[in-house]
Amino acid sequence: MTSDRFREWDAAYLLGALSPEDRHAFERHLPTCPACAVAVAELAGLPGILAALPAAEAVALTETTPTEIAASAPLSDAHLRAAPHQPGAVQRLAGAAVARTRRNRLRLAVAGTAVAAGLALGGGFLGATLGTPATLEAAPPSSAPSATAPPTPADPAPTMVVAMEPVEDDALTAALTITDTDWGTRFDWSCVYLNQLWKDNGPQDYDMVMTDQDGTATVLATWTATSPSTENLAASTDVTLDQIRSVEIRASLSGLPLAHTDL
Repeated sequence: MTSDRFREWDAAYLLGALSPEDRHAFERHLPTCPACAVAVAELAGLPGILAALPAAEAVALTETTPTEIAASAPLSDAHLRAAPHQPGAVQRLAGAAVARTRRNRLRLAVAGTAVAAGLALGGGFLGATLGTPATLEAAPPSSAPSATAPPTPADPAPTMVVAMEPVEDDALTAALTITDTDWGTRFDWSCVYLNQLWKDNGPQDYDMVMTDQDGTATVLATWTATSPSTENLAASTDVTLDQIRSVEIRASLSGLPLAHTDL
């Protein structure tokens, strides 16, 4: 197995499309290869925005037409489990997403969903999100459409994708997706750990902390790092986006800030 082959696995790794054997091999390789670590960090925000956009916009970024997709076999659980393992196909779609990221953040969001479409080639999507500590309020029911006019499709929730600013050198990099909703604010993020503390000192705990405009800090989520990266983390709050001053990642044990974003 060559390092050239590893360079094609970053997106497949983040999206859970690698087999267990390949995932373990990539995790052993990642701490030894700065180029792969940077590539994983660059793509780390994609999983968090997959649910934010309509599938039709994702299709527009691929070479597969909607007609071809409609004619394809249904993507049942059995189909996904039996699908051939092709991380290169996922990587090709992710590469297109990254190219659009550098030109336009809106296109990044659409491309993120296009990557999700490629998972049918890679064997499925593996990932777990953290439970949200805040109680989510149900959005008010929409009024029934009239008999003479079709309902107006709801606009997608406003979404921002940011790279959190490192506070401590060689600690971690984090890509954060922030979604402004009717009931509050949702956060999705992924981290790449640069200092290998999880390997040298055992599992490491981290907190995602929100500070509101009054200066009150609230821990939104806590997670444990046991590998070079963690993906598909999520938390929500009923605090609206305009009432949030900043968010940051802290080491749980010491409270030391590691990455920060002002809003």
